[in-house]
Amino acid sequence: MRLLISLSLCILFFSTTLKAQDPHYSQFYSSPLNFNPALAGTVDGTFRINTIYRDQWTSILDDPMTSFSLGADLKLTLDQKKNNPDIIGLGISFNTDRIRTFDLNTTSVSMMLGFHKSLDQKKTKYLGAGMMLGVVQRSINYEDLVFQDQFNALDAFSLPTSESFPSNNFGFLDMGAGVTYLYKHKDIRFNAGAAYYHFNKSNISFYSDETCANCSVESENLLKPRLTVHAGLTVDQSEKLALSPRALIQVQEKHKEFTLGNNFIFKFPTKPGVAIHMGTWVRAVQNVDGVGLESVIFLIGYQKQNISFGLSYDHHISDLITDRLGMNAFEFSMTYIGEHDNSFDTCPKF
Repeated sequence: MRLLISLSLCILFFSTTLKAQDPHYSQFYSSPLNFNPALAGTVDGTFRINTIYRDQWTSILDDPMTSFSLGADLKLTLDQKKNNPDIIGLGISFNTDRIRTFDLNTTSVSMMLGFHKSLDQKKTKYLGAGMMLGVVQRSINYEDLVFQDQFNALDAFSLPTSESFPSNNFGFLDMGAGVTYLYKHKDIRFNAGAAYYHFNKSNISFYSDETCANCSVESENLLKPRLTVHAGLTVDQSEKLALSPRALIQVQEKHKEFTLGNNFIFKFPTKPGVAIHMGTWVRAVQNVDGVGLESVIFLIGYQKQNISFGLSYDHHISDLITDRLGMNAFEFSMTYIGEHDNSFDTCPKF
């Protein structure tokens, strides 16, 4: 089974229809710089550091696909002496995806710059825009790949292969931009925005810098632009309970993904700053097979003052996948906010 999976993934890898994996998290608000660069600086404090780890397809692969992100952003308030509440946001993010079966790795480092214009002097409404510039590196270990001509006709793939390989390591530039709107009034906090990634359409083919001896292999595979639209709302129902519904829509060429859900935030009046987050989400996708419900997501989180932890589980419910081989995923996140200030708590924690 592992050999068949490796061969299938190898075929997909060299296919001209393969697209690079973008950071993909169910706890997307725990990694805000990955789905909108305009969120840099939208922190209820001076700075924010967040990390998230995703382990997916554990049931179907001996060496599952893993994703890891580390992000940090800083909020700089402009001249307060002139009563100017505008904000500049600076951010940096590090992302890596790895398929350990044959060491297919995608690693990126990105810088973000955002500007948030206050629409009133009370700092309750902000309209922001942001830019992202990143460097992406892709690599693969050819020694872990197996090809048909290596089969010895008996019991093993032990023969040398006649395949001709391009360079197994290359990099490219990636660019993105986004806008966001933030609002807070009494017990209501709302945010919405949109981002457009990969608009420079980089060539992500391993053959892009090679003279290919096999004319059937194309040397151009452009990274298709991705559009992200998001919205989140937090409403305090009482001193003990708050609701936090939110939605995320992502579109990349013909592929669409819709994530919708709600978190219940249980607060403790006798312990200010302490809360338990519990949520349920659903994810639907549209691909070549049509539109269908893909996953149900369960989340539990713990928040104490300026630090938050989150744990989520994606249960894959596609009709094409049995429970035994379910393509499920786990995520763990942590967020730390420096010089915590609840006056600008507009973004959800998970």
